Amino acid sequence: MNRLADDYNVKLAATESHLAEARERRKYEEERSYEIMMAQEAISKKWKQEHTLTVQAYEEHLKKLRYENKHMKEKITELRG
Repeated sequence: MNRLADDYNVKLAATESHLAEARERRKYEEERSYEIMMAQEAISKKWKQEHTLTVQAYEEHLKKLRYENKHMKEKITELRG
């Protein structure tokens, strides 16, 4: 009977050890997942800012080109006239 109880206790200790290791791995992986999510959020924010700046630069350039085209059309009309 003592032998059976000892075997049970050994198996129980091994199972509890595996469970503790699994909990530690899960905790580490949850923390790592959170870090990755935060890094992705930071990258997304950076890309959104870069996109906004790119759009603003494009719109400014387009505005200048339209202004230049308007004056060139006026100049052509003036030279023809």
